[in-house]
Amino acid sequence: MKESKLEKKVCDYAESKGWGNVKTYSKGYPDRVFYKDGKALFIEFKTKKGVVSEAQKHIMEKIM
Repeated sequence: MKESKLEKKVCDYAESKGWGNVKTYSKGYPDRVFYKDGKALFIEFKTKKGVVSEAQKHIMEKIM
């Protein structure tokens, strides 16, 4: 499954459960931020073949 298709399925499901989301476009940042009831989830979508970039590793260290 392509990352874009996986992302769409997750977004549709999250929205059906009342979660809002924002697509991010900055290099290294997670693909989406989901939010609900004062909580936020940072999601980077990857397929089995997907590789985490150095920029993504750097951001993960900062937000985890």
